[in-house]
Amino acid sequence: MAERKPLVLSGGGFAELPATDTLRTSQQAVKEVVETVVAITDGGSVNLTPANGSIQTWTLGANRTPTATGWNAGTGMTLMVDDGTAYTINWSTIGVAWLTADGNAPTLKTTGYTVIVLWKVGSTVYGK
Repeated sequence: MAERKPLVLSGGGFAELPATDTLRTSQQAVKEVVETVVAITDGGSVNLTPANGSIQTWTLGANRTPTATGWNAGTGMTLMVDDGTAYTINWSTIGVAWLTADGNAPTLKTTGYTVIVLWKVGSTVYGK
């Protein structure tokens, strides 16, 4: 017979769990989520938009100032920036509200990817 253990309620009282695990019978299987991964073509003008894919990779070929058109509230994207030669991204045309420790855009790594998450709530694009 299964051992019964007391359950402490938020009000401080106790309840006894049933001998059978009835809580597991109501679990549902969650299917995997498949994200769209797109490589951004680096050029003089780059528009960052979630409509192109929820994960986007970008290898910088020079210092860039992207735009962000086509964003709706509730949309977002993960941006993986590869910067092997100390290029920079100027975010001034997007006006990202950075939720980082210092309130600034992340410093790009010179090897590998810097992962930046952007999302829009109301009329503000947030980044981290």
